[in-house]
Amino acid sequence: NAMKPGIQHKVQGVAHRARRLAQIYALGWFVATVCATMTFVGFMDYLIRFQDIGVRLIGSFAVLAALIWAVVRFVLPAFRFRCSQLQVAQRIERFFPQIGDRLSSAVDFCSQAEDGPTAGSLQLRQVVIADTEAVAGSLDLMSCLDRRPSRRAMLLAAAICVGLVFLFAADRATFGLAAKRIFVPWGSDQWPRRHVLQFVDHP
Repeated sequence: NAMKPGIQHKVQGVAHRARRLAQIYALGWFVATVCATMTFVGFMDYLIRFQDIGVRLIGSFAVLAALIWAVVRFVLPAFRFRCSQLQVAQRIERFFPQIGDRLSSAVDFCSQAEDGPTAGSLQLRQVVIADTEAVAGSLDLMSCLDRRPSRRAMLLAAAICVGLVFLFAADRATFGLAAKRIFVPWGSDQWPRRHVLQFVDHP
């Protein structure tokens, strides 16, 4: 196949890169969603200091619900994402108008058997493939992909994780107790009392 070593290989590379960017985007939003929810629940527990186990269970279920939602909303679609070479070729053509529709035609020709009864002239197909190689071979096809959503998702996740690291470094005991109360809401771990009342002069 005349196109396999050149343009088709580049189109396949763009498809793989698109799938990887989708997975990075999903991972960033998954981490950001779960960590932000845990931080909010832990902070509210620290401020209000819930004593009722039912209220603590609601907080823990909120974290679990956020985790499940993030998996369904971001992770599963990203790992199921598949982009055909024809779809990638059409996106590249929209980004590089000078290619026209030659790239998608060449991809379609490469999927046909050389001696297929409906494939048409082999010589014509080879000319289209060679012409596509000449026009698009020097272009950076990866530039048709928008990396900004994946970059923003990872920066947001990193910022939240860095904030959690600072909270952990500032007060490990409080951080650990908040986390334990989230993960084990039925446990006996209680926040230290802010005020301890006692008689100064016993009656």
